[in-house]
Amino acid sequence: STPTTLPPTPTPTATPTPTHTPTITPTPTPTPVPPTPTPTATATPTPTPTPTPTPTPTATATPTPTPTPTPVGSQGYANGIRWGTSTATPGQAFQVGDFTHHFTSAQVYQGLGYYYASEYGLADPELYLGNLVSPPSECSDNRTGYTGIPIDPSATVIPADAINNASIQYSNNFGVIMFGTRDADCYTGLMPFKQDNRLGFIDFVSIDLNKTLTLNWWVADAGVTQFFAAPSMAP
Repeated sequence: STPTTLPPTPTPTATPTPTHTPTITPTPTPTPVPPTPTPTATATPTPTPTPTPTPTPTATATPTPTPTPTPVGSQGYANGIRWGTSTATPGQAFQVGDFTHHFTSAQVYQGLGYYYASEYGLADPELYLGNLVSPPSECSDNRTGYTGIPIDPSATVIPADAINNASIQYSNNFGVIMFGTRDADCYTGLMPFKQDNRLGFIDFVSIDLNKTLTLNWWVADAGVTQFFAAPSMAP
């Protein structure tokens, strides 16, 4: 026999489960809170420093060196020796280089005069004369004199062999001496002297009828003892 064909069993239709739609509760919009205002900072004023004035330095004045005056009558300077010619009036101080000396006339027609020491306050600084001769001397029987150093007025320099400084003895043990000029019979040449530890020579040239004395002089710097480099001077 032919089997009986059964109809297919129908698939049951699923009943849809209803989807639950949730109720949306609206989120309340927050009320905006205004920001807390940032307080405006009060600016602390920066103190302006009072400038300290810079003191103006006091300018130190640079002293202007006082030039050494050239001695009256100076004619030249070389090798540590200054030389010149001076004229002197009796009884008045006069300059020999930068030293002060003093004389008076004696017998004008014979070319004689007196030269004074420092003890009368007439020579400055202290005057020492060389090769003094106790009386009687060349020009006076009762006055101190000196032994001069011979010099040829026509020579161009003071002769070195005529001057031996080591042999000259200097002394201030006198009040006044008598000297003779080149016109005098008792002229002996250069008169050595020393002042302020400096050496010098004087050549008594002449005394005129007005009693004015003309003399040549040589004055060395301190420590200079050789005079042969200094020129001699004719009248």
